[in-house]
Amino acid sequence: MKKNNKYLLIAMVAGLFTWTGCVDDFLTQTNNTNPNQDNFIDSKEALDALTAPLYSVVWWQFNEKFYYGMGDGRANNLTAMYSNYIFPYTNITETSLTATLLDAWGSFYNVIAQSNNAINTIQNKSQGVTDLQKTQSIAEARFMRGLAYWYLGSLWGKAVIYENTEAW
Repeated sequence: MKKNNKYLLIAMVAGLFTWTGCVDDFLTQTNNTNPNQDNFIDSKEALDALTAPLYSVVWWQFNEKFYYGMGDGRANNLTAMYSNYIFPYTNITETSLTATLLDAWGSFYNVIAQSNNAINTIQNKSQGVTDLQKTQSIAEARFMRGLAYWYLGSLWGKAVIYENTEAW
């Protein structure tokens, strides 16, 4: 009798494996760990993640030293004789090759490029989000791009406008 139970158990296990092997979706897996630009924008959270850098990292070179040196340094609210990024402004000896000026200039065009990239991605590659969510995210990117152009115009006069008609 024990021998029959052993064969019955083996038959049941084999049947179980056969039954689970016939399920079509069992072996078919979708890759959800490798998002790319084509499948990333599928929720409001993804839109927020796309526009979040426009509030921080792209402004870094402007905020790091230039804003402090140009603002308080030029106003003579502080002195830093041995600072290579404040002293040119307090002494009014900065030139077009002053490192912080070049960094700030590049930072603004970085903001513009990233804003255009966000706008194009939202317009062309987003799925699963409402039109209102798309419009709000595009408005955020356009605002940041406009703010960068405003700084360029305020600090240097006429700015070189990066013409990208798709992003307007």
